[in-house]
Amino acid sequence: MIERGAIYRMTERGAYTGKPRPVVIMQNPNIRMDSIIVVPLTSNDSHGAPIRIGIDPNAENGLRRHSFAMCDKVQAIRRDSLVEPPVGKLSDALLRQIRDTVYDLIDEGVALD
Repeated sequence: MIERGAIYRMTERGAYTGKPRPVVIMQNPNIRMDSIIVVPLTSNDSHGAPIRIGIDPNAENGLRRHSFAMCDKVQAIRRDSLVEPPVGKLSDALLRQIRDTVYDLIDEGVALD
């Protein structure tokens, strides 16, 4: 089962990502479809905070360099484009921060300055 918060490499290019890259699984693991909802990662902070969440590399997440969750680029990808095994897993606190940022992007009552 693919766990929420797991980091996988994906083999396909996304609509806004020019190359295959790591992604964070955001979808409820009990919902099984041929697609899965992810937030892609980048090492480039070209768009900055508050919608890009910084992730320091560590043994748990398996990243090799400082990365940013592109919360503004949440997307559905084909499950079969995920490369097994997962690279690592985010901490619960960091996963919540990414989830909350994605929620804020679609909430009319939240101003993102």
